[in-house]
Amino acid sequence: VSKFPEVRRDLALIVDEAISAGDLCHTVRQNAGGQLIDLKVFDVYQGKGIENNRKSVALGLTFRDSSRTLEDSEVNDAISLIVEAVKKEHLGILRG
Repeated sequence: VSKFPEVRRDLALIVDEAISAGDLCHTVRQNAGGQLIDLKVFDVYQGKGIENNRKSVALGLTFRDSSRTLEDSEVNDAISLIVEAVKKEHLGILRG
């Protein structure tokens, strides 16, 4: 058990319905940095408010460093890298 706190963030990303949650998670893990310790898909939604042939995938991300408390700016930077990677690799966007 770490003595340093975890930081949890939720992201909802809109991607093409053909993109699997596994592929999306792979992209997130590849771009989140070493402080991402847990990643869970907690919702997949298609319907009102989402374009046809698209879906919203909601992810729960947990970050922690084993040697210090993370700064909000570090987590925000990781989230920005994730969103940019999803945009580039899957033509996805952050759900607003």
